[in-house]
Amino acid sequence: MRKPRRWIIASTVLALALVILIPPWQQKYKGTRLAYSGELGHHLLWAPPKPTGEHSWMVHALPSQCEVVLEPGAMLRQSVAIIAAAAILFFVFRPGAIANSPGSEVKLARRGWLRIFDALGIGFAIELSLMSIPLGTGDPYKSRSAWWVLKWTQEPGSHVAASLVTSLHLGFEEGIGWFLLIFPVVQAIFYSLVVYVALVILGKKLAPAQEHR
Repeated sequence: MRKPRRWIIASTVLALALVILIPPWQQKYKGTRLAYSGELGHHLLWAPPKPTGEHSWMVHALPSQCEVVLEPGAMLRQSVAIIAAAAILFFVFRPGAIANSPGSEVKLARRGWLRIFDALGIGFAIELSLMSIPLGTGDPYKSRSAWWVLKWTQEPGSHVAASLVTSLHLGFEEGIGWFLLIFPVVQAIFYSLVVYVALVILGKKLAPAQEHR
């Protein structure tokens, strides 16, 4: 097994371990997740956060009336996102991939800021494409397929944005606004990071081949 693939496997195992050791938590009231204050962010597995309760037009729940539990659905989506990113990198660095892609060496082997711009461009293009699927179907909350796309393609961006908004102690409307602005950008940066790592490793593999020409 080549060195890039070893790094991919090691990074994937580490990321999955972090999902388990620092999982997302939620709070429930009478067995139902709170609508506006359900997200409690990521905390250590052995040190769960304290309930905060919720006072909204839907419910008035005191912290003592709420229970804090893990969010298995979010953990599953985050794990799938990590494994999917690893699978893409694994495919890019498969044996013989370089020899089978003549003509692409010059663009992929670019270095410095050009490579960063390439990665950002591809990452934001991926995010825009994924976001256009649910938005193009109308109301994503009324379309099961659109909601499925949002749930399974916006990790870890949605949880990072939710944790950031929670830490800022914003009002409900202001918090929703900032969340909708932040999470697509965070997710696009995540995709860009995966692309950048792929370009860096692929550029190192292509450099010796170009020197021998």
